[in-house]
Amino acid sequence: MKKLELPLNPRLETILGYSGNAPKVAFYWDPESDLLMYNDGLQNGTASAWAYLIWAAHSPVQPLLSREVHTVLLLERRSQLYVASRAEALKLVEAWNSRLLEGDAGYAAEHKGEDGAAATN
Repeated sequence: MKKLELPLNPRLETILGYSGNAPKVAFYWDPESDLLMYNDGLQNGTASAWAYLIWAAHSPVQPLLSREVHTVLLLERRSQLYVASRAEALKLVEAWNSRLLEGDAGYAAEHKGEDGAAATN
């Protein structure tokens, strides 16, 4: 996993079509459907391919994205952005967000949503 040193639009996940509230979400190309997908470890669905392509074409972003790595992993939504392989990203978001559902109080306290409630979908 590699951290991207980019200014991050605080609504990037919404722009890309994610409407959930999990603290971490992965965006990736599905090779079978050729669609941009999101997965937060609790739910998944299609995302906005056009919005992603426009974002990925920006000059500060483009050189940081490898053609082989098609996953953008948003960590700590609205603050950190990483790239990772699809398999690694999906494993991480599932592990992180499932800990919230399992009632890990210490983990939930560290990953509260903007409204102060634990972000659980």
